[in-house]
Order: sequence, then structure tokens, then C-alpha cells
Amino acid sequence: MDIIHLEAYFLMLLEITLRLISDHSMSPLLKAIISSLYCAITVAKELVDIFCLIGFPKIIQSDNGKEFIAEVIEQMIKYSGIEHRLSNPYNPLGNSVNERYVGLAKQIIVKRLDGVKNEWDLYLPSVQYAMNCKFARLHYSRPFCVMFNRQPNELIDYSNIQPILHNQTIDPQVLEDKLKDVMDIIIPGLREKISETQRNDNTKFMRKNRIIHDQYPLKSEVMIKNVNRTDKTSERYEGPYTIHGYTKNGSYILMDKTGALLPRNIPTSHIVLISSDNVEPDPNDKQWELQAIVDHRQVKILGNLVTVSKVMFLS
Repeated sequence: MDIIHLEAYFLMLLEITLRLISDHSMSPLLKAIISSLYCAITVAKELVDIFCLIGFPKIIQSDNGKEFIAEVIEQMIKYSGIEHRLSNPYNPLGNSVNERYVGLAKQIIVKRLDGVKNEWDLYLPSVQYAMNCKFARLHYSRPFCVMFNRQPNELIDYSNIQPILHNQTIDPQVLEDKLKDVMDIIIPGLREKISETQRNDNTKFMRKNRIIHDQYPLKSEVMIKNVNRTDKTSERYEGPYTIHGYTKNGSYILMDKTGALLPRNIPTSHIVLISSDNVEPDPNDKQWELQAIVDHRQVKILGNLVTVSKVMFLS
């Protein structure tokens, strides 16, 4: 378990569900916490309890909720040697794995409530088990099987099954070979299947969306998406702001007209460029003046006709 995702969400405003998911097995863990006891210390205790049961991860990814960025959480993560990654506010794409499983868990719970809203927490264990027995789209395997290296037991009558004395049937060498196969064959195979699915998803996304490969230059004027828009008559974008810097994750640090920095970082998907007049040209960039178009032809690229020109520059 190298990467886990954290998410907390409300159900019926009575209790809070803390959800933790492994990025490798896609196996969710659900914990119900009474809202009056919900704080950073409670979250830290629950995390330590889970980590001591299934092992400590290398990376934790969460949103910027105060319960996830409090000092007690940061100290626990620091002394455990865990890297803590935070998604940008108002950007569900930054924590998309969690958001997807939050929606799935809530959908199953609400469907099973049958109107008895105050007993939703009683369904968490069975909902968690159902989600772990569902085939994950990323690697086409059950999270339960990936986590425990076996199929879940079917709900059938086992009373007539004869017990097997394990000390007479298990060969230590066979067990060692099986564990070696898990590490050398199954886990690399799952990793490759996950990478293949993600590559296919990325290809489809690139076809249907406008992708900006280069960052907007510093000192550019931009507008940002109004995340607090409540009706159709409200403005869609706010600003203008000036790009002041970048974060290591590729989001933008913006500055308003007074020179004050925006209190949150902005993802590229929330930004619209309106002017680059204030951008200073890079002295290392070479500029060439076009003299003439010598020849041109049309070629087909990805099913589209594109004109390719042969040009001559001034020396």
C-alpha cells in the first residue's frame, strides 16, 4: 500500500464517514465518527489504528480540510515518514479517486436505507464489503482479492465441509513460491493493467478536451472561475488577476490589483487568459522573420487534413 486517499463527508448531519482507499488495490475502508467528536485528534487516532492494522503508506493524498492539515495530523505524518499531498480547493479533479468512491458509497447507503435515515452507519461494514468485492475498472480485479490474495467466501452452507489439517497439507516451500509469484507476477501485472487503463483514459480525455501543455507566462492577466456561483445570473468568472508564480504541482499563485496574493492556489482548468501584454520576452528566445512560403501540401493527421508549408526565413 504505497498511496492512500483520504476523504471526509457528511451523512444526515449526524455522523461523519472517514474514507480511506488504497491506490493499488482500490480497496476502500469506511469509518463512522460522531460529528461532535470529529476533530483532528480523532482522525489521527483512526488513521493510526488503520495503519497499525494494514501497514503504513508512503503517500497520503487529501483535500485541504482543517481536520487533515491540523498540527497533530502533520506531526503524525512527519514522524511516520509519509508524504502528504493536498489537492487544490474547489477542484475535484485533484482528488478524483476519492470523489468517485464517495459517490459510490453514498449511492449504496442511500439505496439501502429505505427511509430509515438515522441508522445509516449500521450499513457501513456491509457497504465496505460490497465495494471490496466489486471488480475495479482500473485493473479488472476485486480489491478483496488483491488485498488478501484469495477470493471472498461465498455465502453458502459450510457446515458439512470436512476440516483440513493444515500442518499435514501445507508445504513451506510451496507457500514461499506462491508468495514469490504474488510479488513477481501478480503485482507487476496489476500495475501494468492500471497503467494501461490510465493511458487509454488519458487518450480519450485528450481527444475531447482542450489541453494546455505550456504554463501561462508570469505577469499574464487572467480571470478565474467563480466557484461560489449560485445562480445563472451571477458572473461566471472573477478578476482580473495577475500570475505571480507556480506551485510544484503546476497550479498558479495569483495576485490581485492591490498586490495581495490570492489565499488559495488555482488549477489550470479554472483559469482563462485575457492578456499577455505585460509579459517580458525571454532574451534567450530566438526570433526569425519569414521571407516567403516556398511550397505547401495537405496531409492527414489523426483523421484531419492539415496544411504543411515549406518556408524560407530571412538570414
